[in-house]
Amino acid sequence: MNNVSRALEEILVAHFELRQKMQLVDFYKLLYQASFGVHHIMHKGFEETLLREFLDLSYRQSSEAMIEIISPNRQVARVNLLPFKQLGYSPKQLIAAMHYSCNYFGSLEQQTRRFIEYWENFKLIAESHKEWGITRKELAEFEQCNKGFSPLHHSKVYSTSYNPHYRVVTVQAAAQALQLELTE
Repeated sequence: MNNVSRALEEILVAHFELRQKMQLVDFYKLLYQASFGVHHIMHKGFEETLLREFLDLSYRQSSEAMIEIISPNRQVARVNLLPFKQLGYSPKQLIAAMHYSCNYFGSLEQQTRRFIEYWENFKLIAESHKEWGITRKELAEFEQCNKGFSPLHHSKVYSTSYNPHYRVVTVQAAAQALQLELTE
């Protein structure tokens, strides 16, 4: 097993331990975000969408971390909005981090190569994690339906169970925008 594969497995196992109802599409989404970043949501009006989502968040008890690493090189993370809001951060800080992060991911060709590397490693890793409930047949069918590496939504069970609200940024952008000292 190479270093990328080991690091990727650690991340996937950690995410599954937190969210044991993850489906294949939820693993795909994590790998997609680690590879392609936030470009697909940086459309006209994304700032208003984030502000509305931020305002609509109701305070509830949350055990999720504000920052969750999602890439094997530990440079890409999800910023969970509820703890972000509860800690008093501004959506403008996150918007700045998102803009800054766009420069990190490289060309579409680089992003695609990165995704393919992560996906090929994921398929091997998934075989040794039967608790994830992902079969070879399911993987083959999923790949057949998703040949273009499109951004996908979380599974219905994931969305219902965990009500995810986050944005993807680079760790460096998060640290700069939030003035955090992030350690390994």
